[in-house]
Amino acid sequence: MSGVFHVVLLLAVWFGISTAQFEGLELEGHVCPEIIGADGDDLPGFDFISKYGLDTPVDISGVRKIEGSNIYQTAYKITKRADVRIPTRSMFPSGLPGQFSFISTFRMSSEAGRGIWNLLSVLDQRGDPQFGVRFNGEDKTVDLFYLDYKSDIATVTFKKKKVKKLFDKNWHKLQFSVQFGKVEMWLDCNRIDTKPIEPRGRLDLEGEIVLGKDMSSGETIPFDLQWLMMHCDPTKPER
Repeated sequence: MSGVFHVVLLLAVWFGISTAQFEGLELEGHVCPEIIGADGDDLPGFDFISKYGLDTPVDISGVRKIEGSNIYQTAYKITKRADVRIPTRSMFPSGLPGQFSFISTFRMSSEAGRGIWNLLSVLDQRGDPQFGVRFNGEDKTVDLFYLDYKSDIATVTFKKKKVKKLFDKNWHKLQFSVQFGKVEMWLDCNRIDTKPIEPRGRLDLEGEIVLGKDMSSGETIPFDLQWLMMHCDPTKPER
């Protein structure tokens, strides 16, 4: 029995999870891709930019290439006409890793800085959210939401003073380190806060992963995207 399995089993006992619920929890290892991330790191990773096809010669309606945070970086302007989505199973054929780091570099538009929208949302086959990152431009907070072991949506809100700068019109690097029992938020390579989380449940993989959607209207929020990755190493933000 692996060390990871031991850890999750102890968490299951701690939280009073039944055997049936425990069998549904996502475990790390078999879900991670064998290929390395597109950033040249030696860690396996999921590259959303590539999977969405943003970096291909094929034109995607409502998306165009722009200069990124410096002259050596390529970014993508996501406009209101865009509708960027892929089947969940094409990115996560076996579900999310048990532990991972989520990394994105982006720049908000004025509309994005005021609205409430999801940078990324993993939807089930009914269109209901199961996992994602949400920005609240009204309260200047950031949410990480996920499906917990009871199949309820749990939300972790980060609202430190330093989070507010994320909503200006400059480039920022947002990272989450998701580990068993906790999640850390990093902004521009600085740790902002650490929050407890409950064990996650298994995702419905028959839905879609959508990019940049307004919470109320479902329309695309305009913003600029340079990087969007998930790594199987949860400690990547520290390196």
